[in-house]
Amino acid sequence: MNINPNQSNVSCSMPLFKIILPKQKICELADRLGCYDWNNIMSPNVFDAQNVCSIILNILTNNINYLSKPVKVNTNNYKKSNNLWFNNELAVMKNRLIFLDSLVKNNIRNSHAIKQTYNDLKHHYRKSIKEAKIKYNTSVIEGSSNKCRTAWNIIKSNNSDSNVSLKNSLICPDTFNNCFLNSVEIIKNSIGFPPTSSEQLLASTGIPVPNVQFTWNTITPLDVIEATKRLKNSDCNDVYLMSNNLLKKIIYNLSIPLSCCFNLCLSEGIFPNELKISRISPVFKKGSKEKPESYRPISVIPVISKVFELLVFDQLSSYFEKNNLLSLSQFGFRKGKSTVDAIDKLVHEVLLAFESKGF
Repeated sequence: MNINPNQSNVSCSMPLFKIILPKQKICELADRLGCYDWNNIMSPNVFDAQNVCSIILNILTNNINYLSKPVKVNTNNYKKSNNLWFNNELAVMKNRLIFLDSLVKNNIRNSHAIKQTYNDLKHHYRKSIKEAKIKYNTSVIEGSSNKCRTAWNIIKSNNSDSNVSLKNSLICPDTFNNCFLNSVEIIKNSIGFPPTSSEQLLASTGIPVPNVQFTWNTITPLDVIEATKRLKNSDCNDVYLMSNNLLKKIIYNLSIPLSCCFNLCLSEGIFPNELKISRISPVFKKGSKEKPESYRPISVIPVISKVFELLVFDQLSSYFEKNNLLSLSQFGFRKGKSTVDAIDKLVHEVLLAFESKGF
């Protein structure tokens, strides 16, 4: 069925549903996956990496869909605040302000003195509201297990844009998809090609070529399990209805087929097409909510591809570190390195320059 992007508002009145896997069904999913004879299904003599990945995902998604159920989505994002920070002291001040305001408006005697009292109390009331909010939000953040996420949730809840209902301003998914794809092409064309090849860039660093040739190590089921445990705790689903937390609970029944799939990918030099499909969530930035350009795409890649990337990263980083192929000035994305080391190196170089008068 073709969807007309100009008719995006037609579907706004239709109820939206999402598919979820109930928590009580996760154990049943693990049991169903454990019943498969993966050694016979994943025969490397019959299938290549692409076919093996397709078989695993088909079995996985079929079982998840069988055990899942549709749930209606509430498209109204507006939630009225409970104002839990509003205490009895603020309530008393508010009632007194209302009373003084009525006296001023009715031109009672000594209205000038009453107005001055009203202004002083109003100033104190606003200051007390600010202090009450800070005290309440601080207590909520300190009592949370994830302080950073809680702080951002508080910031977003106080953002006026987040309190606006998007119920009547839905944009067709195809419109979002085309907009995001076009933006990638625009960025790619604006960058162009580097002036030199990768070999020339590596040669310019002065790093000697190692004598040890890089080869992929065999990935074992235990490696897959350990890599999965390192994933962050998250219930965010990818396009296959898989999340980090779900994979952690069923990984013991999937480690054998996944290790077989990953080893085939490394030996054949293939990254399966199914692992390149991401779920895109548009997040509003600024501007008109009716324009897709006002949204920022957040990509949720398949959970299985995260595990594969971790395993590949471990082998590559180990090879680079052991053979000293990384620059001493490379502090990002390295174990035991941080921005503190970068600042320390900068300060050290500046002090040396001052001492040697090389500035």
